[in-house]
Amino acid sequence: MNARPALGQAFVAFDAYAATLIQWRFRRELMSPRQRILFDYWRAQGGDRGALSVAEFDPLAVWGCIGMLHILQFDAERGDFFYCVYGEEVAIAAQAAMHRRWVLQHPGGAGPVFHAHYRDLMDSGRPWLGEVLTADGGGVAPYWHRMVLPLVSPDGYACATLAEPLDAQPDRRDGRAKADISALDAERLDLAG
Repeated sequence: MNARPALGQAFVAFDAYAATLIQWRFRRELMSPRQRILFDYWRAQGGDRGALSVAEFDPLAVWGCIGMLHILQFDAERGDFFYCVYGEEVAIAAQAAMHRRWVLQHPGGAGPVFHAHYRDLMDSGRPWLGEVLTADGGGVAPYWHRMVLPLVSPDGYACATLAEPLDAQPDRRDGRAKADISALDAERLDLAG
């Protein structure tokens, strides 16, 4: 059994790993149960109307998601995104304790990929739903469900991200994603290249 790391403890994958993001249509029926909890809270608090601020976001209201939840804020002076909160379950599965660190400090090739992804989302102002595939680096979880929801911030962009590690690539043909598979495949994004 792995020892439980302390919050903020620096530990990283031994080998660099890369990440590829694959966008899905933003549909509630494609969301995992945890993603639905976060999405329903965000929408009920006015997030879809640009009315939920990072200061008003209450992680305790989405308690079942908290170990997989990140809260990020953009720092214009530094040009990077700061993890105000980085879920402990994600830290263990990603072997990257990023709490109170910068996105570009991610191990391996993941930092630039996630930075470009958050930059694109900041520019668009839209939520994002999809998956992340990682080229294994020392036991990092290979597949992730991921959802990013924008928040209002006095300093610029902020967002809530839910990242769920999976043992196997999700089968989008099952009940979660019974929709148009060819349309989902057509929306693949590879931000690494």
